[in-house]
Amino acid sequence: TITQQGQEFEQAIGELVDLESFYRFWAVESLLGFWDGYSGNANNYFVYHNPTTDKFHFMPWGGDCMFEKRSKLRVDPRAPLSVKTKGLIAHKLYQIPACRERYAKTLNEILATHWKEDELLAETQRIEALVKDLIPPEQAATIRFDNIRRFIRNRRGDIEKETADGMPAWADQSRISRSKSLSGWRMSISSTRPARQARRAR
Repeated sequence: TITQQGQEFEQAIGELVDLESFYRFWAVESLLGFWDGYSGNANNYFVYHNPTTDKFHFMPWGGDCMFEKRSKLRVDPRAPLSVKTKGLIAHKLYQIPACRERYAKTLNEILATHWKEDELLAETQRIEALVKDLIPPEQAATIRFDNIRRFIRNRRGDIEKETADGMPAWADQSRISRSKSLSGWRMSISSTRPARQARRAR
């Protein structure tokens, strides 16, 4: 059945990737509106091979394109706000209903536990006061703390509204056309084990 196939597919990915940490990584990237990361653009990430568990872990990098409701890339305007699926593993997992539910559970747990609006807003005020006199004028024009604060205030409501009836079904065809097959990815990363423990995405 489709359900069995989905379970087998997730299990196959889990033989290589630490899925618990991957779902958290994926949900946090989406929550922060990180449109130039792994799940938003297959970019700006490291993959670390844990020699103890023999599993790969994804780590974010270059987080200078976040706290924005919409991607600045050429993506389908119908793309959901609550999840990003440009990364091959994220895309493949999201097509499986049970994995969408697991993603939603992870996202909601992070929202409930860590998305403390008052604390986050206070931190933006602290950082702005700390750096505002040190930023060159030409760069200062591109840093809009008010936009970041607006994102923080609205993010929970935007996600809850979109996911009120469950995670939206979404298959980004542009990801499929540009990606390698998962089996090819599997062979590629397996051949590097354990010689390189961390690799930065280009």
